Amino acid sequence: MKKLIDQFGNEYPINNEGRPLIIGRNKSCDIVMPPVGSEAREAGKKGRREYLTVSRQHASFNTQDETIRDIKSAYGTKINDESLREGVPYQLNNGDCLILGGLELNYINE
Repeated sequence: MKKLIDQFGNEYPINNEGRPLIIGRNKSCDIVMPPVGSEAREAGKKGRREYLTVSRQHASFNTQDETIRDIKSAYGTKINDESLREGVPYQLNNGDCLILGGLELNYINE
């Protein structure tokens, strides 16, 4: 099972749908980061500022070849501290640290 786990212990399962999945804060994304600010208060959750640095549509994950692309995010995307160039696919491997803005996620492929 593929999933992302953030630094706060939240898990985001990655469904193998055969198409690129969009990761971001927007509710229309395939993998939605938690709400922040007033949205978090309305949802009854504690909004952490790290989530604010995740763009509404931050990155695209290809489930077929396990690559990720930054899609014009405001704060950038990194894999193991290597900055990704916008639109260029980068390979994700089990245990890699993915950073979306200020949010750290570990990629797990079990």
